[in-house]
Amino acid sequence: MEQQDYSRTQIAYDRDERNQLAKKQGKYTEEHFMKPHGKVLEQWAADYPVLVG
Repeated sequence: MEQQDYSRTQIAYDRDERNQLAKKQGKYTEEHFMKPHGKVLEQWAADYPVLVG
């Protein structure tokens, strides 16, 4: 059964492009979120229990 409200994205990435994008996103996240806000994020995350499937 096909979903009526679903359509495939027209953007296709090859494996190398996805790998490069993942590295750039990881560096951005590290620089803009983890380094400046790491302590606050750790404290925030500590308030939520870990759910194991």
